[in-house]
Amino acid sequence: MSERKVRPRQNFPKNFPVIIRFETLEAFEQHDDAVLGIIKQDAGTDQFPASQSLPPIYQPPPLTDDAIGKLEHLGGVIVIESEE
Repeated sequence: MSERKVRPRQNFPKNFPVIIRFETLEAFEQHDDAVLGIIKQDAGTDQFPASQSLPPIYQPPPLTDDAIGKLEHLGGVIVIESEE
């Protein structure tokens, strides 16, 4: 997947704009609640732009390095650098 522009975690600033995608519909079904929980805990909101596709593409508020790391550990969840 050449579209993935993922930086190593140590290069993420404290809060970094990201786009979150799911590799498959199954990954979305398995991890969506966890992804939304991580975003809400880190950003303080669950209101952010999301595509209407299945699986959806999320554009949450900027997230901390800790939240990005948690998301990266969920199988099938892709965290992509966003240019905002």
